[in-house]
Amino acid sequence: MGTKIFEAGSKRDMYWFDPEDLILINSKLHPLYDPRVEEPVEEAMVKNMMYNNQGVLEPVIICKEEGRPIVVAGRKRVKAAREACKRLEKMGGKGFKVPTIYKRGDEKDLYSMLITENEQRVDDGVLGKAEKLKAFLNLGGTKKEAAEAFGVSAGTISNWDKLLDLTPKVKKLVSQGKLSASQAANLAGLEKEEQNTKAEEISSTVPDGQKAKVSKTKNVSTAKTRKSVRSFAEVKAVIEAGDIDLETEAILKWFIKDDKHKDFPYPEMEEE
Repeated sequence: MGTKIFEAGSKRDMYWFDPEDLILINSKLHPLYDPRVEEPVEEAMVKNMMYNNQGVLEPVIICKEEGRPIVVAGRKRVKAAREACKRLEKMGGKGFKVPTIYKRGDEKDLYSMLITENEQRVDDGVLGKAEKLKAFLNLGGTKKEAAEAFGVSAGTISNWDKLLDLTPKVKKLVSQGKLSASQAANLAGLEKEEQNTKAEEISSTVPDGQKAKVSKTKNVSTAKTRKSVRSFAEVKAVIEAGDIDLETEAILKWFIKDDKHKDFPYPEMEEE
């Protein structure tokens, strides 16, 4: 068991654990409890970890409690790693270990790490992801491989690819949150002047209160998406457009799950 690495006198800070050996706090009475531990496993994250068996690339922060490795920050990564390893082993392959960083401190210090670790995350934004997609394809990768590497659907990859053909003006509207990625992708086949004209028309019809709030640290969905999406077709279009963060995507997928759409990729719920 991985807990043996916490023997007295150990001076190391970096350790590797089987994801099943990492302890997730589920009790609301525990000082390190985080509500996100109750959220469903993110399917996109699982597939991303399974791609080329690359596993978890960003270390999970842990502390020691009664000789056990307790997860301070990285709950979603651990849950996704558990599911990814199960699937890999079921397919006849091998699971992987999770890199962790051991932190020392009192409860306040550890909880501040939980907060800071999440606040320091920087999302590339849809245009940044489109540029990375371009580089990946130029290196010989396929769109199918890109979907697995990014942990998104084929439809999302298709939209990102189209964004690369847009004019600078349209791209600016996307980066400002005045135009969604899916709306912009629909303009890709038009002439440059027509792209700009149509983009201006679309962005000007959206009330200021419903325009996407652009964050430097997180890629959030638009207020229009939050308030107006009702049908399965609309929700699916939003998911495939790639305009939302992975957490919101997983929630939407789980929410619309029903027997009529069994062919749609929904996130797996973790067994109790």
